[in-house]
Amino acid sequence: MLDDTRRNVEESRSLYELLQDRVTPLYYDRGAQGLSAEWIRMAKRSIMTLLPRFNSQRMVGEYLSRFYMPASQRGQHVADNNYKTARDLAAWKRKVRGAWPHVTLRAVEMPKRHVAFGERGRFVVAMKLDKLEARDVQIELLLNNSLRELASSSPTESFLFRPEGGVENGEQRYALEVPLELAGKLEYRLRAYPHHPALSHRFEMGLMRWI
Repeated sequence: MLDDTRRNVEESRSLYELLQDRVTPLYYDRGAQGLSAEWIRMAKRSIMTLLPRFNSQRMVGEYLSRFYMPASQRGQHVADNNYKTARDLAAWKRKVRGAWPHVTLRAVEMPKRHVAFGERGRFVVAMKLDKLEARDVQIELLLNNSLRELASSSPTESFLFRPEGGVENGEQRYALEVPLELAGKLEYRLRAYPHHPALSHRFEMGLMRWI
């Protein structure tokens, strides 16, 4: 996988080579009328294929379905019962912010170093919750193939842990079993963050613990 600096250099080089070898010659390849017939054909083709997707009707409809309606529904939900949800969420946030400096996360059981394709990997972690409950925290496994070049740092797959058993020595255990169905060298990371169904976004609190 290329680092960001090397990737920027390679992408810039590819762009300038494309402009030099294809775009500029095509634009200036003009006939008797002073026009580039091939350039005009390409421009018309671009307009024909892009307009059905990139237009104001689609844009407004997408904003409505993805942002305005969810925001309206959330506002109604928060305002119900004299803003009970809002008050409960505010109290929960205060509890989380007070407890989070004392929260710890550690690995208890991880898969062995070499596993066969499709074999199930078992992950177990222990988390000191301080004054929080097991449901107040979400623990997530991020798994990807380290040899795969990704355009971003987004994980290939993610899986959520479930609480396992009760609290021991002040720690709550969480477990996950997942089939390892990516070939090659795999990389994984574990993260924990506060969880509440009324949050507008799962990372709204800006708090996280990593392994």
